[in-house]
Amino acid sequence: MLTPYAQYFSLVIVLFIFGCEFYLACFPFGEKGSAKSFFSTYLAAPLFVFDYFVYKWWFKTKIVQPKDMDFSPAIVFDEEDRAREERVEAEKGEKKPWLKRMQYVVFG
Repeated sequence: MLTPYAQYFSLVIVLFIFGCEFYLACFPFGEKGSAKSFFSTYLAAPLFVFDYFVYKWWFKTKIVQPKDMDFSPAIVFDEEDRAREERVEAEKGEKKPWLKRMQYVVFG
């Protein structure tokens, strides 16, 4: 439902934060703008990009194209349902004593 729009919205938020940081680096509150204040304020933006690429290099991850991704949000729930059905099928095969069955009914 929100699959393509949530990513776009988060990208807009990140770009907005970068823009605000840049504005505050160029025109700081309460002091005159200088190179020292610019770099001390705006250092977070290049570090963010640097950290991203260092992470990609260190953990040897690849940038995956959207066409290669599985965007179905219900896949986790499908796997949980499949595992639950397998457990139920395995439990049907074995007969439990009445005390264990009652314990399951009372305590869940």
